[in-house]
Amino acid sequence: MTETPGSSDDDRTEPCLPRCQVDASWVVKSDVFGGGFVMETKPGKCLYGSLGKEQVLSPLHAEFSSLLRAMKYSLHLGILSMKFESDCLHVIPVWLAPKVNLFESS
Repeated sequence: MTETPGSSDDDRTEPCLPRCQVDASWVVKSDVFGGGFVMETKPGKCLYGSLGKEQVLSPLHAEFSSLLRAMKYSLHLGILSMKFESDCLHVIPVWLAPKVNLFESS
């Protein structure tokens, strides 16, 4: 580890907890995809989850499937507020996009 002049271990901030890091693995010519999450509920206390499911249309679908699984597990544990983290840059714009109500009458 290299220390930058003027910095110390005291300068590091603690992560915002609880938090959950989500990731997925998707390959074009495959029958399945995989995903998983690491959920840190308290300092030093981590829970892990993984899934393998039938192939989906795209890596974005796989990422959302993994995120949904993590969200459901969080609720199952009674955790109603969670910070979710993903390395997929496309998740946030899709999540924040205006939602369409398919059941709304015109």
